[in-house]
Amino acid sequence: MLYFRPLVAKYAISKITRCLILINWVVIMIDDKKKIRVLIVDDSLFMRKLLRVKLEKAGVIVVDEAVDGYDAIEKYKRSLPDLVLMDIVMPRMNGIESLKHIKRYHPNAKVIMLTAMGQEKLKEEAKRLGVMYFITKPFKDEELIRAISKVFEANLR
Repeated sequence: MLYFRPLVAKYAISKITRCLILINWVVIMIDDKKKIRVLIVDDSLFMRKLLRVKLEKAGVIVVDEAVDGYDAIEKYKRSLPDLVLMDIVMPRMNGIESLKHIKRYHPNAKVIMLTAMGQEKLKEEAKRLGVMYFITKPFKDEELIRAISKVFEANLR
């Protein structure tokens, strides 16, 4: 079960809708003891910092940040996160190519892709490679938390 724990309470909230209402008071956890560990991959320093703040506010542990696909592969192998939040379009190696390498290394890797409008062809390829959810930039805090929740709920059914 995916748990949503208010910082001051001792009980689990199982409804995503309740979680979104309590977004400022929630810690997202995979189980009763383990917080979700995330690798952020984006070439934009601003976006990496924004994601870090939003994730840490929700109680998620950001294990590392990567600036491109090559960096993502190296840092994924080193940190073995529970989830990767990855931009599709990046210099040197894009998110699709990086995803291919990560999936070869760890076929069950959980990945949420960050996209801009008009990237439908890339989104289709990413779906074929096993991306579990897409977030279109710009996005709201609630959308990010909902996407993470859906990824882990799908694996717990």
